[in-house]
Amino acid sequence: MAYSGDNVMHLDTLMMPVAEREILGNRRMLDKSVVDDGSGSMKNALEWVLNNFCLIEVSDQEQQGIYGWGSNILPMGNRRILSSNHLSVTNENLARAGFNVETVPSATLTSGFGSFHCMTAYLK
Repeated sequence: MAYSGDNVMHLDTLMMPVAEREILGNRRMLDKSVVDDGSGSMKNALEWVLNNFCLIEVSDQEQQGIYGWGSNILPMGNRRILSSNHLSVTNENLARAGFNVETVPSATLTSGFGSFHCMTAYLK
């Protein structure tokens, strides 16, 4: 995914699949981004998401702040989400969409501009 100035960003920094056909993301950043969906041409990421998924919104204040990227939470399956307690609007939006949001204080973890998903190793 390319972000406005031709920079490339980690996909889940901008949007996170949280369940089948549901994406957590920030409208403003998605609208400034493009995605290659394999069709041969780049698509506006916001239009692509809205045409293919239900968008659960991350507020502008929580998407890119001193505590990291709001969409970079950790989906744990069965509509359970692990998120930072400072993402109050995003967590409320997830709860309204039917997710059980478990929050923990994580200012130290997220101050490095990552969050639970990009700082978690999968165990098998």
